[in-house]
Amino acid sequence: ELEAKVERVVEEERKKRKQAVFDAIANVKAKADAQFGQAKKRYTAVVAERDALKAALEGKDAELMRAQEELKAANGTVRENQSSYATTLKGKEATIAGQKSELDQHKATISELQGKVEEGVAELAARTKELEESREEQDKHRSVMQSFWKEADTLRSQVETLTNEKTALEADKAELQKICEETMALMETQQQA
Repeated sequence: ELEAKVERVVEEERKKRKQAVFDAIANVKAKADAQFGQAKKRYTAVVAERDALKAALEGKDAELMRAQEELKAANGTVRENQSSYATTLKGKEATIAGQKSELDQHKATISELQGKVEEGVAELAARTKELEESREEQDKHRSVMQSFWKEADTLRSQVETLTNEKTALEADKAELQKICEETMALMETQQQA
């Protein structure tokens, strides 16, 4: 009867320690899974926002290049027209009075082209400002990414700590098993005596 009682006590203690170990492992795994899931969601959101910003920035770069080409073409047109007007004036100095209306028309064209050039310059400045703002936004997102990786390192450290706790619990389990075996051996020795 005493042996049966001891066995029951030992068995109950073994079950309690075993269940405690399983519960601790389950809690550790659930906590680690939840933290990993949250970190993954944050990472996915940051990557999506970064890709969207990158695409927008590439679009701004393309617009800036087109604006520069348009400005270059407009400047070339102005220079060509100015050269043509100078040649025309030299060849028609004798009839300048009769051709004053044509000269006025050319001047108006030059003014119009110059206005387009100024508009292009203004648009280029505005797009350059937008590009700079986009780069500032990208720097902010780069800071967010750095914070995310720092947090990921913290989570990784927590997972390592939990793993160490699991190892300690397994060691306790082994020690309890050893105690049980020693108790059983002692009981057998006493029974033989």
